[in-house]
Amino acid sequence: MAPPNTPYYTRDVAFSKMKKENFAFHSEPLKVYPQLEEIFNEKDKCDLTEVVIFPPEYCYIALPWGSPYKEAIAIAMRKAIQGGVVHYLDMLWEVPKPACAIKEEFISVDMDKISPAFLIVGMGVVLAVIVLVCEKIMKWRENIREKSAENRSEESAFEQEGNELNRIRDGDSVGSRAVTRQMWLN
Repeated sequence: MAPPNTPYYTRDVAFSKMKKENFAFHSEPLKVYPQLEEIFNEKDKCDLTEVVIFPPEYCYIALPWGSPYKEAIAIAMRKAIQGGVVHYLDMLWEVPKPACAIKEEFISVDMDKISPAFLIVGMGVVLAVIVLVCEKIMKWRENIREKSAENRSEESAFEQEGNELNRIRDGDSVGSRAVTRQMWLN
């Protein structure tokens, strides 16, 4: 609070209070930012926070209903914005906030704080490898079963042909027709 019988602090007093303690004051950035650059060092500039009490609002031009100037003013404003006049005036009147030149310091973290995260990642990797090995084994067994089923079907086909040939050799005429028909079809 300001001292009794004074409505507010001067900027110099406010800056000295800001350096010593947690203190906030309301002022126009146009006047304050250049002084902040001079008074505060880089670390103190990084610690400052700006609180916007009255955010900037859009301005409108009041014209009577059905005014012939409405279109002309709208065109002039668009040309000023697109031509860069508004941006130039903003740069002229707005003072940039003091930049924080100090890069953030790294905070060292102990292994006991992050070891649970590494443990969870490690367990996930081990589980993934176990699942991969199980899938490979299941696929390998499936391939063996398919090959053995193919071999059995080929063996049974060979046995049937062998049985047919034995019948032909033994003189069975029905078997010989089946073998010749089968040979022609294959």
